[in-house]
Amino acid sequence: MYCKHCGAQISDDSVFCDKCGKPVRAIAKDTELSNQAQENGQNISAPDNSDQQLPGGEQIIPVPDSGGDKKRAVILGVIIAVLLVVIAVLALRFKPVETAEPDPEVVSSEEPTAEPSKQLDSTPSVDVIVGMWDLMGIVDDGEVTLTSSADVYINIKVGGTFYLKLNDTSYEGEWERYTGDLDSDTDLIPYIATFENGNTTVLAYSEEEERIFLQVNDMTGVFER
Repeated sequence: MYCKHCGAQISDDSVFCDKCGKPVRAIAKDTELSNQAQENGQNISAPDNSDQQLPGGEQIIPVPDSGGDKKRAVILGVIIAVLLVVIAVLALRFKPVETAEPDPEVVSSEEPTAEPSKQLDSTPSVDVIVGMWDLMGIVDDGEVTLTSSADVYINIKVGGTFYLKLNDTSYEGEWERYTGDLDSDTDLIPYIATFENGNTTVLAYSEEEERIFLQVNDMTGVFER
């Protein structure tokens, strides 16, 4: 007879296969049936397929049990399922983030800022030049000639008015800051002084020297607090 597990030829009375060691249950059952038949006076023997041959003289060899193949197929299926899950998780994790493009139909509600124009500031306010200034010199060919006179001073008032005293003559008028383009190389802050008769002149303040320069006719006076 042959082992049903590995196909090895074993003796008819074997309980376990001499080659693979597995129990030969079918043979044991046949042997038990044979013993019962002999007790009943019947001659029953287990079928012997060792002498059966196929056309061409080939001998029939029992096919081993395919239980191992089924187990391997199950394991392979589990491995494939795990790989598919891992691939799906990685695909979701590294999915590229889509950035939203600005909507071309959205129009900004902010109005463009108008460029500053060359004009005068018509709203006088408290300024650095507000106060009483006394004459301390005269500008001559770019140089300041020191001089002083108690009768020459300018009082710049809050609200955009001024009072100028030149010896025995006094003048009144209005002042306002000039907001046009300036020479970037100077630190002077320019103002416009308008006298009661309509004449205008330049009034400038130097932050570095803390002085006021006032041009009257052909003379430029330098004033300090």
